[in-house]
Amino acid sequence: MAEESDAGFTLIEMLVALGVLSLSLGLIGTVVSTNMRAVRKIEERVAVIQEASAALVTAIPGRDRLLPGTLRGASASGEWTVLVAPIGTGWDVAAGQAGWIPRMVELRVRSASGAVVDVRTVRLARTAG
Repeated sequence: MAEESDAGFTLIEMLVALGVLSLSLGLIGTVVSTNMRAVRKIEERVAVIQEASAALVTAIPGRDRLLPGTLRGASASGEWTVLVAPIGTGWDVAAGQAGWIPRMVELRVRSASGAVVDVRTVRLARTAG
């Protein structure tokens, strides 16, 4: 009589292998999902920063028209606000002379997704002379 071969896997070994495979695939899926969310957030942030860069060029008035106050506007992907305020005191210019006065300029850009970028800078405003 021929001897039975013990070669091959038992049912238990196959079930354990399938369990390990399922666990591995689940963990890989979790990592991929987390990475996709991170990439999406980075893309949103880059888009808002590009929008802020464009707003710095187009939304802030020129030096001759840079008066204290608030400006608001909308863009293709969100909205922006520019706040212009004086910095300190003692910047008076003698009558009849042109001069420069520093102004604090705060730009806030909010995208449709809710991402926000705040930029603060100082601009010199020309005074009438």
